[in-house]
Amino acid sequence: MRISTILKVLAVLVVAVVVGAVAVLMNIDFNQYKGLIAAKVKEATGRTLVIKGDIELELSLNPALSVNGVQFQNTAWGSRPQMATVEEFSAQVALLPLLTKTIEVEHVLLKNADILIERSAEGRMNFEFASPAETPKTSKEQGASEPSSASDDLPIPVVRKVLIQNAKLTYIDAVSGQKRIVALSEMSITGDGPSSPVAITFSMDLDGQPVAGRGEVGPLVGVSDPNTALPITFAVEAGGAKVDVAGTVGDVISVAGLDLTIAVSGDTLATMSPLVGAPVPSIGPYSLSAKVRGSLGTAIEVADIALKVGKSDVSGNLTARLGGVRPSVDGQFSSNLIDAADFQKESARKSQAAAESSSTSASGSSATATSDGRV
Repeated sequence: MRISTILKVLAVLVVAVVVGAVAVLMNIDFNQYKGLIAAKVKEATGRTLVIKGDIELELSLNPALSVNGVQFQNTAWGSRPQMATVEEFSAQVALLPLLTKTIEVEHVLLKNADILIERSAEGRMNFEFASPAETPKTSKEQGASEPSSASDDLPIPVVRKVLIQNAKLTYIDAVSGQKRIVALSEMSITGDGPSSPVAITFSMDLDGQPVAGRGEVGPLVGVSDPNTALPITFAVEAGGAKVDVAGTVGDVISVAGLDLTIAVSGDTLATMSPLVGAPVPSIGPYSLSAKVRGSLGTAIEVADIALKVGKSDVSGNLTARLGGVRPSVDGQFSSNLIDAADFQKESARKSQAAAESSSTSASGSSATATSDGRV
């Protein structure tokens, strides 16, 4: 038998095996593994996972997995039975790049999710899971472990697109009595890999107030390296204010190596009241710009501060030292003009204007001549 004939036979056998394997996989009902998945989640977290809908797998060079009707149990002391529910989740991953240890996620869809994060009166969080039982180590495992090589590190996945629709996040703090609700209408995250920036757009409501933004983060190739700065550019509109942030973060995990330029502007601070959860006086128009440098664990420097409110202006620098036993704050400020009217409520300004008018009328023109309007 010729070698070419043998190769042809082998090729036919390989194709037959692949086709047969695909045919078998396509006829597998993956719903039969719901119990196994729930058992593994229970083993890892101590919580119950329920999948009410179907688990579907579409086989191709870019297989897609979709799951519907997912419920994850809340902690025993929680305010409701479920910590999270997800109506629809799907993801698609490319197979061939896995041969080179590259994870390429074509798309991720999260739809109609409802997540609850809460803190008990004792300070416990509901995402603190029960630790799985530790397996006794053998004498060999108890010895010094070999240092992991760079090849053992998990690669940064290439995520083409992440789409989140109609997601709700609720935060309840039993210690302070605070409750905040974030209703995310839509968030889109797109990118071409670790060497390219990730574009982010979102539209949501924070306690009923609209918040929208867009920006870029990355490239993410150095996100796990504290010596590589992560570029950030964002523009956000919330509570009548426009916020622009641009710069870099040296270490994302510890929030260190900050070097950011921040600009905020708006017509009146009163529109920020629902967002901050407290009454804010009707002050404005206003603008603020500053440069933020440093690390949250040691010190933060707010330099080149330029604040303008109405006719008033303030400039200067502020340093907050956060490390050590006694944190401290110091700064130097200067102003060309501080007009008290810029920092008063509208009713107070009207009352003061009426009082000044009455005083002027009573004292005659001589009083006007001796007053220059300063307090």
